[in-house]
Amino acid sequence: MSAILYRKAKIEAHSLVGELGDTSALAANPEAALVNLGIRVVDRAVTGGECPIAATYESAPSPTITVAPTISRGRRHFSLLHEYGHHVSDISWRTMQLLSDYPDQRDADYLKETICDIVAAELLLPGRLTAHIHPKGPSAVDIISLFESSAASREACCVKASQLMGSAGYVMLADLAGTARFTAAVRTEYRVRRDTPQPASGAIAAAAASGRYRGTGQVRFSSGNQSPDHYVDAKRGGEYVFAVFYADSPPWETLSLGAPDRGRWAGEELECEHCEFGGVTHEPRCRRCGQRRCPNCGRCGFTDDFRRCPGDFVEPSGQER
Repeated sequence: MSAILYRKAKIEAHSLVGELGDTSALAANPEAALVNLGIRVVDRAVTGGECPIAATYESAPSPTITVAPTISRGRRHFSLLHEYGHHVSDISWRTMQLLSDYPDQRDADYLKETICDIVAAELLLPGRLTAHIHPKGPSAVDIISLFESSAASREACCVKASQLMGSAGYVMLADLAGTARFTAAVRTEYRVRRDTPQPASGAIAAAAASGRYRGTGQVRFSSGNQSPDHYVDAKRGGEYVFAVFYADSPPWETLSLGAPDRGRWAGEELECEHCEFGGVTHEPRCRRCGQRRCPNCGRCGFTDDFRRCPGDFVEPSGQER
């Protein structure tokens, strides 16, 4: 279900941003732009919890965003625009209808928060800043470059990078002691909580020590359990490590690789948003959208209801089979 929810959140967020028209003022100075739109911004202590959001939104008696006064400029901007995402989604009949399709409150909450995260990241980091990134997704260097070339927070850059990944996985921001400070999860129901220590001999520790790591590795959850192996690219940037974990087919590999612990061209869990198929697919991956083809209806992640994805499919060679 998480893969379907993520794709629907991404589509809805992009629709909401597209309906806003010129968003350059929101990107340049979010606080001033919000005030001009009639939204009050109030400085007051806010508990950010386990996410990068240090703000809250209230629609009545008048639209108001309360934001923590002590956070960094980048995190403040991301938090303000995340809450603006709540504002625009609350007044969108289409978004409310989408949320009402999910009676399980956990699903609805995940969908809403993901929509708001993507709205904020899209406003701060428009597509022109990521046009050069590989179709399969970003590397750690790409994420650092995104941070250095924009006014967005590190967390916002991680969220934006996660939107560009062609497979399930994680984008992690960790400190040099090896603790995950923020992690964006992609098409997986398993989350890494803020302030979760990562494996002492893992990818994060290796990048913190030497400046760069590329290979395989795991993420550790707050329970102490660890994920299966992922393809990992991690790089130190200042006082942090940026890392991207791909379940399969990382952009730095020329072959279409399966998950590292299952061998090449292994089956992959798929929840098809077109025919609601749920199960394992061994179909090839689409070059354009990065998703495996559904074995039931033959479609990939292309969302147009009337056309097939214009991308062609990467057929495995005899060795990959």
